[in-house]
Amino acid sequence: MLAYIRSKSISTVGYHGIHVKYARKTNYTGAATEKMVVEWSLDNGSNWQPALESTADTAWAYKDWTLPSTADGKTTIKVRFSGGWDNSTKFAYVDGVEIAGTPN
Repeated sequence: MLAYIRSKSISTVGYHGIHVKYARKTNYTGAATEKMVVEWSLDNGSNWQPALESTADTAWAYKDWTLPSTADGKTTIKVRFSGGWDNSTKFAYVDGVEIAGTPN
């Protein structure tokens, strides 16, 4: 199985009500292990929180996840998009990623 991971670290200091927004789709078909997984971490990737989603949806969908208040005002949080699939013709597509919050 191949895996590809893309991640980004950001600061939420001075913000609350943190949202992770993006559009996504996959071209996965078949194996149950073929999923795109979206996760987040409060400590720059040492401890990942439960996944925001795990999907093999082949249609474009816009997602807007509100993180728990534990993500507010942190020096570093990290969001990652990863995928697992059985051959190199499978892809997960992600577009328009936005991590936003309301100023304190």
